[in-house]
Amino acid sequence: KFSKKIKLSGFTEASRIVLIKAQVDGKISTKQFDKGFFYKAGEQILLINPEDKVAKVKEMEALLNQRKKEYEVAESLFKKGFRSEVKLSQSRTNFENALALFEKSQVELNNTKVSIPFDSIIEESYVELGDYLKKGDVIAKIVDLDPLFVNSTINEKEINSIELNQKATVKIGDKSLIGTVNYISKTSDTNTRNFKIQV
Repeated sequence: KFSKKIKLSGFTEASRIVLIKAQVDGKISTKQFDKGFFYKAGEQILLINPEDKVAKVKEMEALLNQRKKEYEVAESLFKKGFRSEVKLSQSRTNFENALALFEKSQVELNNTKVSIPFDSIIEESYVELGDYLKKGDVIAKIVDLDPLFVNSTINEKEINSIELNQKATVKIGDKSLIGTVNYISKTSDTNTRNFKIQV
């Protein structure tokens, strides 16, 4: 059985491209990454100065402890019949609000540490040490090249020679890689009559 060789040209595409953004305002106190390098998931690449966030956590913790004590006193007085249910309910609400503020301050502190979400290469860096970031500012663009996709088109005469999960040799520069056909379009382009395929 002879197999027919088909040569196609195409372009590479990362399986995932993500912009890493600042989750909090603040000045960059540590930058531990460079453009073009590979980083493992979970690696910390940046630290936004956490001083004001640490102070906020302490302030919210003190408020939480105060509201907790007030609630415990109100509950004790209510059980003894010295405090109304309305006052108890108000103390509980104040305590719950203080707890929410404390948790929010902890999240903000944690967000001063910026880490890589998945194994990836940093394609672009948009910040320098000492820059002041606002929430939502882009820090870096990361790309996941595992798997790497190669997109191409094939004419209607040769489309029947291609099937899903078929092995394909991909040449990028001087490197030859073995891939698998993972997508074949069901319809052709109306202008070119070519079908899209992806390896």
